Amino acid sequence: MWYISMIVVLYLLTPFYMKYFFMGREKKCTIIAIVVAFLISFFFLDKQQLLFFGRVPIFLLGIYFGFHSYEDHSMNKKQIGILFGMMVIVFALEIYIHSIDVDDAILFGKGGYWYCGFFFVPGLCYLIALCSKWLKEKNITFINLFFEKLGKVSLSFYLLHEICIRFFSNIITINPPYNYNGIALNVLIILLTYILAYILQTTVSYILEKIGLEKRA
Repeated sequence: MWYISMIVVLYLLTPFYMKYFFMGREKKCTIIAIVVAFLISFFFLDKQQLLFFGRVPIFLLGIYFGFHSYEDHSMNKKQIGILFGMMVIVFALEIYIHSIDVDDAILFGKGGYWYCGFFFVPGLCYLIALCSKWLKEKNITFINLFFEKLGKVSLSFYLLHEICIRFFSNIITINPPYNYNGIALNVLIILLTYILAYILQTTVSYILEKIGLEKRA
């Protein structure tokens, strides 16, 4: 459960980050903070430490893009081109890294695996946002409803998914020809995780409502 502790630490640091590195005239410090985090993780951290620290830059980027989305700011064509260009290049690099016999210090211990995500995820998220916008404009009701329901339990789903993978993988066996190299099991685990996430989110929302911290829509 180390990643729950990690999220708590990052949330505690968020107000400081927003005040001193983002909201004022020091906005460029956001980029500096990400670069410093990148360099520290690359040169000084080992495999286990990287599990935590390797997520800091993408967390900072998430806040950056989330804020601009909340403020309804749009990106110009050059910025969009950079995002998608990074995504394509890094995707190709990721395939290359996994296709060669590299030392663990390069692939994982020194962050080859994680660093690809730093540059791939922003473009992917923007692409998903574009697809979501297109679906909403087309008014495809059942798809919009699916994403709406999934979005409401996304945090609970994230917290439970790895636990469910470990637990259900040990107690559920799908024999050939129905296992499809694990795809069927993963789909089943995703469905079970969603059910548990819905129960958890509903319970938490009920408790928060009762103590006056949340209002139901």
